[in-house]
Amino acid sequence: MGNKNGNSQLVLNINQGAVVDLQDATSQDSGGLISLIGENNSGKIVIDQPAYLNIQRTGTTGNLLYTDAEANTDLIINGNLMLAQWNESNTSATPTYAWSITNATSTDPNADKFSSANGSVTLGPNQAGKDSFKFENNSIVSGTPESGEYVNYETPYLNQFLNNFNFSTPQRLTFGTQLYDNSNVMLHPEFDIKIEKNITINDAQKDQPKTEAINGEAGSTLNSFDPKEGISSIINQNYATSTDNLNDLKVNWYNSATDKEEYLKQFGANSSEPTNPTGAINENTSAVATVTYPDGSVDFVVIPLKVKEYVPTGGNITVDLNHELTADDAKDAITNAAELPDGTTYAWKEKPSTTNAGENKTGIVTVSFPDGSSKDVEVQVTVRPGSVDPVEPDKPTPQGTIILNYRDENGNIINTVTISGDQGTSLDPSETIKSNIPEGYQLKDGYEVPTNVAVGTELDIQLVKIGDSAPSQPTLPDNGDGDSNNNESSTSPDNPTNSEKVPTSSSLVQNNNALTTVAPKATTQKLASVGQSSTSSNDNKQAAEILPQTGRTQSLVGIIGALVGGLGLLLGLILKKKKD
Repeated sequence: MGNKNGNSQLVLNINQGAVVDLQDATSQDSGGLISLIGENNSGKIVIDQPAYLNIQRTGTTGNLLYTDAEANTDLIINGNLMLAQWNESNTSATPTYAWSITNATSTDPNADKFSSANGSVTLGPNQAGKDSFKFENNSIVSGTPESGEYVNYETPYLNQFLNNFNFSTPQRLTFGTQLYDNSNVMLHPEFDIKIEKNITINDAQKDQPKTEAINGEAGSTLNSFDPKEGISSIINQNYATSTDNLNDLKVNWYNSATDKEEYLKQFGANSSEPTNPTGAINENTSAVATVTYPDGSVDFVVIPLKVKEYVPTGGNITVDLNHELTADDAKDAITNAAELPDGTTYAWKEKPSTTNAGENKTGIVTVSFPDGSSKDVEVQVTVRPGSVDPVEPDKPTPQGTIILNYRDENGNIINTVTISGDQGTSLDPSETIKSNIPEGYQLKDGYEVPTNVAVGTELDIQLVKIGDSAPSQPTLPDNGDGDSNNNESSTSPDNPTNSEKVPTSSSLVQNNNALTTVAPKATTQKLASVGQSSTSSNDNKQAAEILPQTGRTQSLVGIIGALVGGLGLLLGLILKKKKD
C-alpha cells in the first residue's frame, strides 16, 4: 500500500478485538506480507489489542513487514497482549519465543533486532523483573517499576525480545489477547466463521512466580532451606496474582548438572551461570531455584534468604572488690545471652580492673558462635566498695614426731630423742639414731637401723655396753691406823654402807699419792638435723632434742655433795702430811 509519488501518510490500524490472519505460501523477492512504500511517505502501523493478528509464511521465509527505505514508519503496539514468534523452519504450534507486552514503539521496523530499531518496550508484569522490565533510549532501565506486581529478580524475556524480535526473519509472528489457549478464535460471529490458531503458549511464558524471603538460622546451609517456601504466588497472563495450584509446582535449588542447558537457552549462550551460596550462611543473601510447571516448562527465580543475625547486647554486671572475672561473668554481661544459639561461648578480651571500687568500668567480651564467627561487645562492670570476705590463710601441715627410745640390755630407757616431721610423711632417722647413741654403748648385734619410718612412730633402739663402763668407787687413803678414815659410816640413805658403791658425778682415783678427778660424761647431746624424708622431696627441718638420761645418771645434789666430800678429804690429807 502507498502512493509512489509520496507526500502522504500511510496508516494501518489493527484495533481492539480485531481478528486478522495473513498467510502466504509463496516466496517474494521484495516486499512483505505488509508493505508500505513510496518516496517521502510516512507510515504508521498501530497494533492496539487485537484479539488475534497472525502474519505467517507457510513456505520459504521472507519479510513479514516491508517499508520503503524512503518512508518513515512508526510501529506502535499498545497494551497488554501476547506476542509470539516462530523462528525460521519452526512450523510447530509452540513458538520459539512468547512475550507479554504492555507497550512498544519503534521508528525502524526493518531492523534485524529490536535493540537496533530505535524503540522502546515495556514488558507485562508476568514477565518483567528487576533490571529486566523496560528498554528506552537505547538502554535497559535499571530497578523495578514503581507500581504493579513485579518480581524482584532478573527475568530472561526482555533480553530475548531485544535480541530476537524482528519482521524480517521469523517464520511467523502472532499478536493478540487470545493467544493463551489453543481454542479457535471467532473471525465473524454473525456467520460463525472461526480461525484455528494452532498455537501453544507454555506455562512458563504465561506465568511468573513471585518470591518471598525464606527465614533461617545463621550458620545454616542452603539445603536446610526449602525453596518451595520461597514461592508466594503466581502472576498470570491476566496480570493477576494467584495462589492457586502452587502445590503443582516443583521447586528445587539450581543444579548446574541438570539445569545449565535450559538456563543458557533462556538467558543466552553467553550468559553466566548463577552461583548459589555454599557452606554456612551467616548473612542475608539469595539463591537461584528452578520452578517446573505441570507442562514441563521451567522458570528460573531468585529467592531471598534471611538468616537470623545474632547481635549480642552488652550490659552491666556488679562484682565484689578484687573479684577475678570469669567466663560466667562474661556471659552475664551479655543481656540477650539466652537468645543466642546453643554452643555460643563467652570470653574476656579486655578485663576491667576490680582492685578498686567504681561504676561502669569498660570491658570487652568476645562472643563466639557455633558457626565459627565471633563479635566483640563492649560491657560495663561495677565494682562494689568495701571489704571482701577474708581469705583464710593456708593451714600449716599438721606436725608429728618420731620417738627414739634407747634401751639397754635390761630394757631400761637410757636416752630418748624426738624427730619432728609432717604427719602423713616418712623420714630416714638412721643418722640421728647413730649420732645419739649414749657413750659407752653400742648397737646390739643384729639390730638393723631403719631408714624409712612414718612420722608418729615410736622406736626402741637396742643397745649393749662397750665393756664395763660403770664408774669406780674412790679408794680412801690410810689414816695411819691401818683403817680407813671413813671406817665408821651411817647406814642411812644419805650415808650408804661401805659395802655399797656410791655412784658420783666424778670419781677420785689415788695414783702414786696423787688424786685425779675424772669428769663425768655428758648426759645431754644436741641432735643434728635429719636430712630429707625418704618419701618426700620437700625439705623437712627436723629438730631433735635429747631428753635427760635416766637410770645411772646422778642428780645435781649428789654431784655437789660428792665434790664437797672430796675437797674435805683432800684437805685432811694435806694437814696430815704437814704434821708428819
